[in-house]
Amino acid sequence: METIYALYLLILLLLGYHYHKKSNDDNDDDDNDNDDDKQEKQERASARRQRRERSVPRQTVMKENAETNADVELKVLCLDRSGSMCTFGSEIKQGVDSYFKEVYEHASNCRYSVVTFDDIIETPIGNAQLSATSVLQESWITPRGSTALRDGILAAIETAQDMVDTVDSSQTTSVEIVIFTDGAENSSSNINQPDLTALIKKKKKEGWTFTFLAANQDAIATGAGYGFDPGRSLTSSAGHQRTTWKRAASKKKFTKSTRKKCVSKKDRIYLN
Repeated sequence: METIYALYLLILLLLGYHYHKKSNDDNDDDDNDNDDDKQEKQERASARRQRRERSVPRQTVMKENAETNADVELKVLCLDRSGSMCTFGSEIKQGVDSYFKEVYEHASNCRYSVVTFDDIIETPIGNAQLSATSVLQESWITPRGSTALRDGILAAIETAQDMVDTVDSSQTTSVEIVIFTDGAENSSSNINQPDLTALIKKKKKEGWTFTFLAANQDAIATGAGYGFDPGRSLTSSAGHQRTTWKRAASKKKFTKSTRKKCVSKKDRIYLN
C-alpha cells in the first residue's frame, strides 16, 4: 500500500514538473513573440518615416533652393517718369530706397540696374553691385514726357539679359524685373503688344520673375494683358509707396491684406 502511495506521489510530482516547464516555455514564447512584435512595429514605423521623407517633391525643394540660394540675384527696376508721375513727389525715391534696403538685407550677392521711361528710354545705372548705401537718384526719375511702357519693359528685359550674360556659367542666377507705372501705354514704337507678351512668357519659362506695380488702375487686369502673374501684380496708390516697395522686395505672392495696405480708400475700387 505504501509503495502504491509513493508511486502516486511520484506521478503527481512528474505531472507538476511537466506543467510548470510547459508554462515557462509558453511564457518564453510569449516574450519572444512580444519582442518580435515590437521589432516589427519599429521596422514598420521606420519604413513609414522613410516613405514620408521620399514623398517630399524634389522639384519643390529644388525650386526653393533656386529662389533663395542663387549665387547671383539680378534685379532690374523699370520706372515710369512720365509727366503724370509728378503726383508722387519724392515717394518713388523713398519707396525704391526701402526696396534696396530690404533686398540687401536678404540677398548675399545682388546686382541691379535701373531703366527709366517716358517717351525716352534711359539706363542711368547698369549692373551695379547692391550695397548698404545704394539709393535711387531723384534726377533719374524727374517727371517729363509721355508713357512708352512697352518700350520701357522691352529695354528692361534686354538689360536683364545683358546682366545674365555677364555672369559666370558656373554660377546660378535668379532674375526679377520690377515695373512701376501710373498710366497706360501711349507712345511706344519699338515693340507691339503681342510680341512683348510673347517675350515675357518666354522669359517666365526660363524662370524669370516679373513684378508689376501700377497706380490708377487694376494692376491684375492690366498685367494680365502683358502676361504678368496675378500674384505678383499690385495696385499702388500715392501715399503708400514705402509699403508697396517693401512688399515688392519679398518673393511671396501679394496677399489680400497687402493689397489693401498699398492703396488709398478711393483706389480700393481696383481691388478684386
